[in-house]
Amino acid sequence: MGGGAERAKRNHSLDCYPEPGKQRKPGEKSCGTRGFAAAVTTPLDVAKTRIMLAKAGSSTAVGNVLSAMHAVWRAQGLAGLFAGVFPRMAAISMGGFIFLGAYDQTRSLLLEVGKKSP
Repeated sequence: MGGGAERAKRNHSLDCYPEPGKQRKPGEKSCGTRGFAAAVTTPLDVAKTRIMLAKAGSSTAVGNVLSAMHAVWRAQGLAGLFAGVFPRMAAISMGGFIFLGAYDQTRSLLLEVGKKSP
């Protein structure tokens, strides 16, 4: 017991700190994580989009996510559930990289300005 948790910590450590003493920037760390999360949750996003675009009063418009996912599965199979996965992964990964990169740069700039101020 605990072997899986220790392995996850070690893999996370290797991902966050690729070289001894050198840390990746926040945007670099989160890019892959956000992309993976986007891929895993794509079927939920497909169902949400189907529900939002359903005609009022239809069975899909009720908002049952599992029912919407089942309908997509029956009509289009696995490919339907993962429709748009690559553009979604790219957009979410890049968004995180830009957001956290800008945050890190702004933070560094403000800390530097704070050190110079009396």
